[in-house]
Amino acid sequence: MSLKFGISAKFHRKSPTFYGETKGHIQYLETHIAQWIGHKGALPLMIPSVSAKGVFNSDDLDPFAYARELDALILQGGTDIHPKFYGEEPEPSPYEFDEDRDIYELQLIEAFMKERKPILGICRGFQLLNVFFNGTLYQDLERNQIFGHLHVENGRKHHHQVDIRDDGILADLYKETRRGLVISIHHQGVKSLGQDLLVEALSTEDSLIEGFSHTGDNYVLGVQWHPEFHEEKSAEWLDATVLLESLYKAAKNRRYYGTSKPKKKKKIIFKESLELSLGASVELQILDKENLELKRIAPEILAESDSGANLAKEDLLLSMIDVESSVRLNAREIENDWRQEIETLQKIADKKNAFLGGSGTHPFCLSSERILNPAPKYIQLIEKNEWIAKRLSTFSLHVHVGMPSKNEAIRFYRHYMAVAPLLLALSSSSPFWEGEDTGLASARAHVHRNIPAGSFQPCLDNWQDFEGLFSKLMTAKAIGSYRDLWWDLRPSIDNGTIEIRICDVLPSLRENAAIVALIHLLGVTAQESPAGDFKWPDLSEWTYAENKWRATRYGLNFPFIFKENAETIPAKQYLLNMFDFLEPAAVALDYADYLTTLRKLVQEKTNAEKQRDIFRSSGNLHSVVKSYIERLHI
Repeated sequence: MSLKFGISAKFHRKSPTFYGETKGHIQYLETHIAQWIGHKGALPLMIPSVSAKGVFNSDDLDPFAYARELDALILQGGTDIHPKFYGEEPEPSPYEFDEDRDIYELQLIEAFMKERKPILGICRGFQLLNVFFNGTLYQDLERNQIFGHLHVENGRKHHHQVDIRDDGILADLYKETRRGLVISIHHQGVKSLGQDLLVEALSTEDSLIEGFSHTGDNYVLGVQWHPEFHEEKSAEWLDATVLLESLYKAAKNRRYYGTSKPKKKKKIIFKESLELSLGASVELQILDKENLELKRIAPEILAESDSGANLAKEDLLLSMIDVESSVRLNAREIENDWRQEIETLQKIADKKNAFLGGSGTHPFCLSSERILNPAPKYIQLIEKNEWIAKRLSTFSLHVHVGMPSKNEAIRFYRHYMAVAPLLLALSSSSPFWEGEDTGLASARAHVHRNIPAGSFQPCLDNWQDFEGLFSKLMTAKAIGSYRDLWWDLRPSIDNGTIEIRICDVLPSLRENAAIVALIHLLGVTAQESPAGDFKWPDLSEWTYAENKWRATRYGLNFPFIFKENAETIPAKQYLLNMFDFLEPAAVALDYADYLTTLRKLVQEKTNAEKQRDIFRSSGNLHSVVKSYIERLHI
């Protein structure tokens, strides 16, 4: 999303007569300043006054409405500031005042200051900032024997030299040269400096203040010259580009880090990886062969495992084993990794009178009876979240997709986020919780939603969105690392991947591998043809949240919102259309059988529906557990 820079309007009182308009007032901005602000990609937007008197008097629109929506304020040049605003009577002058504009812009400064948004004042804007901070002005420089700042005939070509002081924003910008030429068009100037302002530049000839900044936390910079008129590129001129870049940086900091002058900014290094490489893990239940309850023997099984691949590890529950794959190029290799590792683990489990099985939740075990892993990272999770963390007896499928850069990571993140609720619906396999039918297709997804760091899934527009949000969460001690972001999908910065975490683990390894294949196909589609002939869903936080809830509640039996205007299509129909679109890529990658598996889930029944059918026919939840134990190796 582009930065939005608000530019205060100039007022024109003597508008020409046209189309029957005889007493209209025109508000406008200089073309030069709009072009200067916009040439780096920001949107230059004029801020109109909504009253002929310059005062914001609407109940619905006030200066704070603009300050909340815009990223920075630029005060452009123009008429003299009325002396009453700095405690003086006006002296005789051929120049005009505009009290309405003075009031309007002072209100804007106040609003942007309270919102801690960056402010740049140019010429008149520089002078008005000084007045806002209780400084005073020379009403006419030449009357005070200060010459050389205005030349009527030369106009916008008139220039003089300024010296940059050793401290402040300008000193950082102009490190190589502390002296340069600037365009000068003003007959007023700073007499007494405003409160908490730091002098940053002086006129070489007469030491008149030409630049200042505010010493507070907000970025406030005023320059008496007109950088938007600087067309010269020679070394003797001050480069106007770096001044604009400084404002851009401050605006970005404010948007992404909450302050235009961040003292602590977490720099994230994204470890790049091979594009669309894959890794995936299934969280499996360890089940007692006699009573089919969860059995707390993960450390014992892992201690005897001698596969050498190190693909299995402990997790939050002592009755859970997380089986990973190596970094692979396709879903079939991942499935092979899982099968080899699980075969070894099952042999050990057999000796300990235990099964391995896959389902998003255990149908009847109580949270109070589960033993949590005593490792420090899990203890910290429990201490922070207490009762919520103690209920996290859920089992997921996690898929990593390799990204070549952080910018590509965000592009793919958005692509996957738009369809992620459909992945949840396809994988839904947890209708039961502590012996009850929850009425949900994925009770696991609902439990995860209660974790504070997992209750919100942001629509990231760019890497700075992520970096800024991450930095704020770290500074506020809401999280200790990116691993504390229990999002449905997230950039995995240590692995250089997008990690998709929204899915229930499915009973059969073939079904889990089919979901990995689908995620891979979606990545290939985004890589080769972001649009293609298929209508991909619009992405917004409200559509995502609503679609995720519908998938959590109904599995695949819901109207999928695929347009921002709330247009829907049956989720099953959308998926079947998607599979048809992905068919050529699936054939090329030898995934045709995986698509067949996914079509069966859509056209027949999801695992959540199958579990309910088994419970209805058998009358007990032990039969449900037996069913997914038997299907693991399918």
